Amino acid sequence: MEISAFALLYNYRLFRRLAGKTAGIMAVVKANAYGHGMAEVAKILATSASPKSQVPGSKTDSRPLWFGVDSGAEALALRGIGISEPILVLGLICPEEFRGLTANNVSFVLARKEDIDLLPPRAKFQIKIETGTNRLGFFPQELPFVIRRLERLRKRPEGFYTHFADAENTHSRFWKRQLVEFRRAEGLFLRAWSAPLFKHASATAAALQYPSARFDIVRVGIGLYGLEPDPRLRALPVVQKLRPVLSWKTRTVQVKKVLRGATVGYDRTFRARRPMTIAVLPVGYWDGYDRGLSSRGVVLLRGKRARVIGRVCMNMTMVDVSDVPRPGVGEEVTLLGKSRNGEEITVANMARQLHTITYEVVTRINPLIPRVIVL
Repeated sequence: MEISAFALLYNYRLFRRLAGKTAGIMAVVKANAYGHGMAEVAKILATSASPKSQVPGSKTDSRPLWFGVDSGAEALALRGIGISEPILVLGLICPEEFRGLTANNVSFVLARKEDIDLLPPRAKFQIKIETGTNRLGFFPQELPFVIRRLERLRKRPEGFYTHFADAENTHSRFWKRQLVEFRRAEGLFLRAWSAPLFKHASATAAALQYPSARFDIVRVGIGLYGLEPDPRLRALPVVQKLRPVLSWKTRTVQVKKVLRGATVGYDRTFRARRPMTIAVLPVGYWDGYDRGLSSRGVVLLRGKRARVIGRVCMNMTMVDVSDVPRPGVGEEVTLLGKSRNGEEITVANMARQLHTITYEVVTRINPLIPRVIVL
């Protein structure tokens, strides 16, 4: 897999401009950076996009770069490769992890009453407010208790946040109700703690549409990788400018000719209607190439489209290369992204074929596949 540093930084700067002059960006790198490689993505951003990486004497941008992860393990992995920027664990963690994260200067979510008394000294935590997704977080009516308990323990959050339930739905106004609840919570926090707290609510889809909800930090996940959150947002100007970061490629390992009537793959679901040339690819559903692409998917060989034939296997996939002149072993095949002549298989198209979303297509790609950074 190839990861384009240029495309990643280009997308990052698009969202920097969108966020405004004061808001920071949280690069969401959970789920192996949405399949792109958490270590690779974080290193590119920390090296080239963080305020810490700016050349002395140049025009500086002091807006913070955060990293958002799902688990304590992901946060500690980032610290282990030298990432020193602020990190927020967005997923719920066990209280047993609080001290280790605090020792490594990692912020985490507080979303349950039973965890309040277990917060260690100097813990950095942010309060998750439930405004409409009914996942993690405190309901607004629980916040007075939470605030009183924290004050009694002399604990102060560094911030608070929420998440919009249907920002991809361009016709919904539910986000406005969520924003009202969020603002009410903000009032409670301001009365309890006069010093300002971080507040954030918008992920990619909301940031694209709701300027009034960008606040102090914009959490950018799928958009950072150059992918649309939803087809309904495709016409938005920023979405039109996004550049996909990932290209997934492999090579042919065998080429063979089969006769008319021969069957290919498990269950013999494909039967050749004519003499054919087929190529075997060393990629299957273990690698994240979905079995739903059996006899439906396409790949690119020398810029020509070659159809998947038969079942996608655990470790192999067969494709029809009859229309490619003298195909050989070791030839480059593009599964996702652009081929050398500009032909492209997009994540959005593959998601449509599989009746799913772009997020699922890329996060399913096996983390053991090497990610190679290219310009």
